[in-house]
Amino acid sequence: MAMDRREFLGAGVGIAAALTAREAWGKPDNALPKRAWKDGIELSILALGGIVVCGMTQEEASKRVAAAYERGVNYFDCAPSYFNGEAEMKLGKALRPYRSKVFLAEKTGKRDAKGARAELEQTLERFHTDHVDLYQFHAVSSMEDVDKILAPGGAAELFDAAKKEGKAKHLGFSAHNAAAAIQLMEAMELDSGGRSPGLMSGMITPRGGRGISNDDYLHACLAAKRQAPCRIGWRTYPPVRPNGEILDRLDRYQGPVK
Repeated sequence: MAMDRREFLGAGVGIAAALTAREAWGKPDNALPKRAWKDGIELSILALGGIVVCGMTQEEASKRVAAAYERGVNYFDCAPSYFNGEAEMKLGKALRPYRSKVFLAEKTGKRDAKGARAELEQTLERFHTDHVDLYQFHAVSSMEDVDKILAPGGAAELFDAAKKEGKAKHLGFSAHNAAAAIQLMEAMELDSGGRSPGLMSGMITPRGGRGISNDDYLHACLAAKRQAPCRIGWRTYPPVRPNGEILDRLDRYQGPVK
């Protein structure tokens, strides 16, 4: 799934602005808080998305990553589709000094095992590593996507193999369709359903014009929580909060959502 310039600017502006002003992070001895996820892993409450280094020189990208790491960010997310690999190549170089100390989440947009294998191996090469900490199906947007993923020769076969080989420590997905998200969670044993595993087990992204109702969205969120109990979060595009009704219903289920 390629991301165009409009989406990139909308998604990256908040993180980019924070990283340009070191004062926004507070004093060096006041590191960004972390939250427990699973298997003894603790993740920073903010992540750095690799797409924000696109358009920078390698030197500037490395400075941004170093500044984030110094302030306590240990969760980094990327995908091969971000600017045709530029994000992976620049973030991969910038993370080399820290790779053993950070959690790397990666994704594939391929729905077949052969294509997903090729993208995984390319990602490992770009990050100079032998594994990713979380490997995800990227932007699952329809039941057709799910059918392709789960079919014989589908990407699910590569995911299972990658975990057995130690090339993917945990498995997950990001989705823009509630029914597709639920189907994946029912069909596979997954560790994460979204971009921020430290904050949630499921993230289903209603996107402008896609017509995901609040009921469908809530259904998917609660299914994710039943699979791997933890906090529920969301991301929307355009970047707005869910309406009051869904916030109230999530509050009653799990306590105030922050």
